[in-house]
Amino acid sequence: MNILYFGTYEASYSRNQIMIKSLKKLGHTVKECHVSLWGNKIDKTKSFSGIFGKLLLMLKLLSIYPRLFLKYLFVGQYDVMFVGYFGHLDMFFAKLFSILTFRRKKIIFDAFISLYDTMVSDRKMLKEHSFFSKIVFWLDKLSCRLADTVILDTNAHIDFFHKTFNVTKEKMVRIFASADTDVFYPRQVKKDNNVFNVLFMGKYTPLHGIKYIVEAVETLRENKDIKFTFIGKGQLYPEIRQMVKGKKLDNIEFIEWVEYEKLPDYIARADVCLGIFGNSDKAARVIPNKVFQTMGMGICVLTMESQGIKELLVNGENAVLCNMANPKSITESIKLLKSNSDFLNTLRSNGYNTFTEFCGYNGICRCIGMILNNRV
Repeated sequence: MNILYFGTYEASYSRNQIMIKSLKKLGHTVKECHVSLWGNKIDKTKSFSGIFGKLLLMLKLLSIYPRLFLKYLFVGQYDVMFVGYFGHLDMFFAKLFSILTFRRKKIIFDAFISLYDTMVSDRKMLKEHSFFSKIVFWLDKLSCRLADTVILDTNAHIDFFHKTFNVTKEKMVRIFASADTDVFYPRQVKKDNNVFNVLFMGKYTPLHGIKYIVEAVETLRENKDIKFTFIGKGQLYPEIRQMVKGKKLDNIEFIEWVEYEKLPDYIARADVCLGIFGNSDKAARVIPNKVFQTMGMGICVLTMESQGIKELLVNGENAVLCNMANPKSITESIKLLKSNSDFLNTLRSNGYNTFTEFCGYNGICRCIGMILNNRV
């Protein structure tokens, strides 16, 4: 089958790489019709910030979609169009281009997240009921309506899209975010057995609940054999650095940027990797990429218990799930893992097995195959 992978998606983003690799592993030919809109931007939603940012984005879009149409004219025949993440606006042009060229084929839309939920409810970048928030709401709603199949990362997100945007559940399919096992796989590294390494990775968005992690770090400041490493930079980074400075914490190492290919080295040296702990509605629906990356490397995951997380993880079996927005619960969980190496190793093994069965390429290919064969 010839698959057209279409849009302005970020080609280097793991979600798109995993989808393209999965399609190829299934034996399909993948043609890419792509013009980059986002480049190497880590946080793409910043492009929507402020009036100037929105106008600049609109001007860029005016130049990009004519270029994308020219590429589309020469891609030849295909059987299915796959709109990559994030392609909410791309969906309108995918539909338009297919109509103009008399190539109306099945369109699969990897929505993955809700722009409205991210920008209005979680990150508070747009005010609720504002003009731009309404545009983003309808962008979510109409992009899904134009698709034949919509892919989301959790059943919790499917419920949200059904209730919020009136997308029929029969149209939506869950495919976990996963991790690229060509990059994230178990490896042997030399560890300091006298230090318990706790790793946080993220873009410092509200759903991570980083302030709760910092408060947990504060309660563990006298435990000199517990070391915290924070990798990343984003929306709340200045606030968190100021918070750490104010508390005079010296048990956190901040690393603002690590190349994607080198990230597994840091994960491999960790005893436990932290997920998310925020109290937003979105935080309760998602399973972040880093959870899959950690599991795929056979490292223990500590994250909060939520509707989304429980679709994959079971407390005490393949991960440790603590209470939402609760520093004390984070602290107690870290102490538990540090004090019981057998328990920690069991979680590592079970977490890896769970990833391999449900979230690795076999699981992703199984789901995509069902979509392409019209079984979902």
